[in-house]
Amino acid sequence: MKNTKIKEEFKPKTFSIFDWLKCIIDTKPKWESFTPEQHKLFNNYMINKFLSMNPNYIEIVNYVQGIPNLTSEKLYRIYSNLIPKSSRTYSPFIKAKGEKMSDVVEYISKYYLCSLREANDYLEFINKELVEEILVAQGVEEKLIKKLNK
Repeated sequence: MKNTKIKEEFKPKTFSIFDWLKCIIDTKPKWESFTPEQHKLFNNYMINKFLSMNPNYIEIVNYVQGIPNLTSEKLYRIYSNLIPKSSRTYSPFIKAKGEKMSDVVEYISKYYLCSLREANDYLEFINKELVEEILVAQGVEEKLIKKLNK
């Protein structure tokens, strides 16, 4: 005897940015197949941001961003048509490099009598031994030096 399950009411899935990207790159359904709730979750800025992280799509995104007054529907259709269909794409999330304003930067700033930004730039060019010498000259304890110089 077969098990008969009662069909649950179909509830459309709430889309995330990754679902939208998959639709643009892989499945390519028509815009009309999405619900109004899903349409509201389409964010032009985030789509452009994530697509531009893939080196293969940079030129396409750059071109599309130059088109004025794009609605979500138009943007979806343009990307669906311009981006070739592929099932496996990897788009690394590229984080912006933040300023490294740590205690080490403050000590270097005091040692060289310069701004924190300049001291941060100095950190890129000096080696760990010199950083240790600067911290010793500033009177920093050895335990703290090892912790800061990681």
